[in-house]
Amino acid sequence: MKIRPHPVPLMLTTLINIMLLSMSVLWCSLSQSTSILCSYSLIAIPIILGIIIVVGVNTTLILTSTFQRIHISQILHPGQGRIILVVGTLLHVISLSSSSFIEEEHQIWYFLWLTFAVVILYELFCTMFSKKPSVPTDKRHSSLEKPMPGRLLLSWLGLPLLHRILRKWNQTGDKWASLPDAGDWLIQQEQKTYLSVVFLLGLVAVCYCCLYIPEHYPGTYKWLIDAVLCTAAAVCVYCYRSAIGNVDFPFSYPQDRGVMEARIFWSILTLLITNSIGQTLYEMKVQHSSSLRRLGCLLRKLTCCWLLICALLHRPHNVILLPAQVFMSHCVGTAYASHRCLTTNTWWLVVAHVWIGTVVYFYQGNSNSLATIDIASGYVGQIGYNPMVVGTLLIINTYSAPILSYLLLLSKLIFQNQKEGIDRFWEQFHSFHHCIALLRLLPVAVYVVLVTFLRYHLFVWTVFSPKLLYEVTHTLVVSFVMLLINIFAVAVVRNVQT
Repeated sequence: MKIRPHPVPLMLTTLINIMLLSMSVLWCSLSQSTSILCSYSLIAIPIILGIIIVVGVNTTLILTSTFQRIHISQILHPGQGRIILVVGTLLHVISLSSSSFIEEEHQIWYFLWLTFAVVILYELFCTMFSKKPSVPTDKRHSSLEKPMPGRLLLSWLGLPLLHRILRKWNQTGDKWASLPDAGDWLIQQEQKTYLSVVFLLGLVAVCYCCLYIPEHYPGTYKWLIDAVLCTAAAVCVYCYRSAIGNVDFPFSYPQDRGVMEARIFWSILTLLITNSIGQTLYEMKVQHSSSLRRLGCLLRKLTCCWLLICALLHRPHNVILLPAQVFMSHCVGTAYASHRCLTTNTWWLVVAHVWIGTVVYFYQGNSNSLATIDIASGYVGQIGYNPMVVGTLLIINTYSAPILSYLLLLSKLIFQNQKEGIDRFWEQFHSFHHCIALLRLLPVAVYVVLVTFLRYHLFVWTVFSPKLLYEVTHTLVVSFVMLLINIFAVAVVRNVQT
């Protein structure tokens, strides 16, 4: 029996294309614009039609797929900070219409994240001292997913304190960027000892996170291999920073550009990935282990490698932000798994992790100004200038926090669905990818329209254009990573069924 395509997407696409084409003709007729898009030449017509078709198809895909998986009744249901997540996301989109809000966007995200943490903390207090049990009795929740209420409460009590420290770690924005911060104090030559201690603590915490992220280790031998490789990579990172003079070393260490240390680091990372692939192939051919388990192991190694790469590229005082982000993700994940059924609000976990990635992005010292890009990260371990390598390293360092949040979120998804089967995994896998795409495309779509209307604004080149460049690059990076992970998941999980 042939499966006929549903007529709704086709009708929506046709209707949206006709509306966009009509708006284009009406706009060019009324404004009498001299733009090339209003010239209707042989070059302009294909461009106009291509843009209209792409926008129409994407809009149809969003309307017919995203909102089928994100139920409005769940979003509007109060509790667990859901209203804060929805209202905060909408307020952020609205704030993009103001140049002052764009310059100080980090303040908006700091306020939203702290408000969300306080609301969740309040609900945890109410739940803990109420007679009604908060932890669901569903058998799908393992003991690892149900932490003690006291420990969960203490973890969330630490989030506002952690936020208070990290928001002053790197001053950013436009108005208060010149004020002294913790990073400025640590990078002073007189404070190199304190910077070395902070950097060393950050690397130790990163190694712990690499060994903490997996939920189960198949054996002591494999755990030992991972521990040795992660520790060796962290030592190479410290030696690199010592070689270029950023931190102190316990004994005399030769000063150079750190090329050898960086190359050893990349070799260790190659061994780590190769070891992971070898274990996966062995489990596929010999042990016939669960496909979700194999995917989780590979993703764990990928997350560990990402943490180590970020530790290499980050400035020494910013390495501590990596374990801080893992801790924030852990707090959100435990609160999610302990206080709501997994089938009702996957979007809650997704939006919270997107917020975490954005907040840590600004903790790192980034802003909507091109002046805050850390150019030095593109030349880590490099002898000369290679635009592809330098550009890739710059993108990795700049957008490390959003990508790390995505990887941590996917790890939690795999862990929670190991006992629920492949069908449940694919349902949530596609659902949270649609949610991430919606959260990324919503501000971009609104901002493109706003920039079009504000193209004659006084600050169009100093404020609006750099922000547009950041948003487009962020969208491309997230889309590329999502594409790779989807291909990766299909290749690993569905390979068993064949």
